[in-house]
Amino acid sequence: MAINLLEMLQGQVGGELASQASRFLGESESNTSKAVGAILPTLIGGLASKASNESGARGVLDFLKSNNIDGSILGTLGGLFGGGQSTDNLMNSGAGILKFLLGDKLGSIVDVISNVAGIKTGSSSSLLKMAAPLLMGFVGKYVKDKAIDALGLKNLLGGQKDFISKGI
Repeated sequence: MAINLLEMLQGQVGGELASQASRFLGESESNTSKAVGAILPTLIGGLASKASNESGARGVLDFLKSNNIDGSILGTLGGLFGGGQSTDNLMNSGAGILKFLLGDKLGSIVDVISNVAGIKTGSSSSLLKMAAPLLMGFVGKYVKDKAIDALGLKNLLGGQKDFISKGI
């Protein structure tokens, strides 16, 4: 049976991300929650696409390792959205991750999320930048805890398609 990363991630960070980010962005929590509900499956889908073969999965593992993404970010959620240096670091990290995961598709994804959730495009962009490090931190921790190699990561992410299609 495949592990549902989307459900696990939503359970661990989804509610807190929507709550904290809505205050930071000045958007309603309801609309921010809708945006998070669209962002998480989108990002997992981008990651699954990136790791759809063993070479791509190896690239994801290399990205996690070279950026020291091990899940430690998940223990500091409360302090990430207050503004200042920690928020700036989160957004900068997220921008790099989004470039890695989504490339030139990012602009259209920002627009779709904004339209679906009823939030400003700037808020959609910021929310994607906030969510991306959390996703990668979650996956980095999972990879580390389970000692997953490239083939294991490819298989894990390849098994997410049904969960992603139900989550969007």
